[in-house]
Amino acid sequence: MIDPSDSKMDGSGPTAEIERLERALAAALAQLRETRHRQLVQNEKLAAVGELIAGVAHEINNPLAVMLGYVNLVTHELGPTAWSVRMEVDLILQQIARVQRIIDSLLYIARPKRDVAVLTPEDLNILVQESLGLVLDQAQRNALRVCIDLRATHSVRIGRHDLQQIIVNLLVNACHAVEANRGSIEIGSRDWDERGIVLSVRDTGPGVPPDLVDKIFRPFFTTKGAGKGTGLGLAVSTGLIRRYGGTLTLAQSSTSGTEFCLRVLGEPVFDEEDTWLAQTLVSSLESRPEPGADETGAQPSANRQPHDIPATETLMTEHFDDRGFLPLSIAVLTVSDSRTEDNDRSGQLLVERAEAAGHRVMAKRIVPDDIYRMRAVFSEWIADPEIQVILSTGGTGVTGRDSTPEAVAPLLDKPLEGFGELFRSVSLEEIGTSTLQSRALGGLANGTFIFCLPGSSGACRTAWDRILLAQLDSRTRPCNFAQLIPRLLER
Repeated sequence: MIDPSDSKMDGSGPTAEIERLERALAAALAQLRETRHRQLVQNEKLAAVGELIAGVAHEINNPLAVMLGYVNLVTHELGPTAWSVRMEVDLILQQIARVQRIIDSLLYIARPKRDVAVLTPEDLNILVQESLGLVLDQAQRNALRVCIDLRATHSVRIGRHDLQQIIVNLLVNACHAVEANRGSIEIGSRDWDERGIVLSVRDTGPGVPPDLVDKIFRPFFTTKGAGKGTGLGLAVSTGLIRRYGGTLTLAQSSTSGTEFCLRVLGEPVFDEEDTWLAQTLVSSLESRPEPGADETGAQPSANRQPHDIPATETLMTEHFDDRGFLPLSIAVLTVSDSRTEDNDRSGQLLVERAEAAGHRVMAKRIVPDDIYRMRAVFSEWIADPEIQVILSTGGTGVTGRDSTPEAVAPLLDKPLEGFGELFRSVSLEEIGTSTLQSRALGGLANGTFIFCLPGSSGACRTAWDRILLAQLDSRTRPCNFAQLIPRLLER
């Protein structure tokens, strides 16, 4: 017979097994309590972040609205003289709009899923075309090549605004990646078996360095220059697509380019437990460097002034009128016996000013100060239905070789005497009575506006900044040249 006490003594009996199970259960319960505690702490952090973001958004939007209102008031009170500081005003409004975009992006983190709009089937290909239209002007300005290969045939159920924001973020990132080398962007879509659709955005930029691959989806992390990125685009885009059960990934990256892949389910699969974006934000906030230092610990430069920002970064924001801005097609002619493309400062200034204002420069030439050669170019452009405005510089003086007015005057259907008078009046403030030597003129020919300016870059700057910038803008009150273009050939 076996004595039960023997098994207890050697630690191999039922009692010992029960004790081991009790210890294991106690350890599991302790781990569960610890896990639950950590989850509660995390949930409290997420709730706090949501409340903080909502509060910050409200508190920041209020002074932004006041700032925007007073900028509008100032420009209204200044009247026509506001155009001399138009670039500076646009910079202010651009930065206000940038802060508002950051707030909107942050609100996506705090907004609960119940706020997602009713989903309807959307054709991804149509959305790609529409989104591309929002950034196409940027691609054109930087001479980028955009290739489109849309083969997807399935529709998807997803919030239209959410999906469009993701696509626009990817396209804008691609444009920024290739603007330095004027490379190309490829946009493609295909069916994802029967599950949905795959969208790919590839660029020929420098790629993402290997040591940054794990960081690009973090909130507030950006590789773009100052003023070009908030560091929220990829993070918010990833959070948005995860709401619907989809994914956004970096498919490949090398020194020859980068490719992002967006997978969208045909029917959304919501994960109520997915708090990836908020958790990532919390982690990023906890790991951010101390205020006043960047990720390397270096102090940011305090020397960059508003004038350091290139004029081409300004946006022609709709603050002078509720009507939308209408870009015009412009041709620039330099009249000179000695200038070349390398030293044509005046012609290049007009090109840069026009493009910075949002217009399209369709042609630029240099011709000698010869009446008939000038008249040939003017006639060619006047007959071109694509050209709406001709700007010339040079040949408006009183010397023997200055003959631009003589070349242009016979071509005009209607002279605009007020342009020359206004230009000389404005120039009087800068060069005094020397403005008498300028024969600057304006007029209409076959529905095309023509403005002939002096050859100095200073005179061209004055004419553009003080007169043409406003009058070629369709939003200028109470009237402008741009809004008259559709009616110029009325009979």
